[in-house]
Amino acid sequence: MIVYNPEEDFAIQKEELEQDGVDEEKVIAVIALKVEKYLNSNPDLLMSYLYRLDVQEKRIKSALENADEYPANIVLAKLIWTRQKERLQTRQKYRSKSDRDWWDDF
Repeated sequence: MIVYNPEEDFAIQKEELEQDGVDEEKVIAVIALKVEKYLNSNPDLLMSYLYRLDVQEKRIKSALENADEYPANIVLAKLIWTRQKERLQTRQKYRSKSDRDWWDDF
């Protein structure tokens, strides 16, 4: 049985980013290339990934319906990037005190 993992398939290698920090446009461009690959080769798997990444279905539909106006792969990449940033912010906000301050004990 093959198990697909969106976190790994949409992972971005360090060398794909600038040395001095995250360039959001570059990150989105890299994700957009991967999204385009899945749109062309396995759209069902892409939809499964978007579901597992918790991207809102109405936004996905909008991106696909308006593909004539805006490229779907770029819009979907922006949705993925935005959702991942939201997830990170939520994790940081609700991290327990013990998770945040354990390093201070050293």
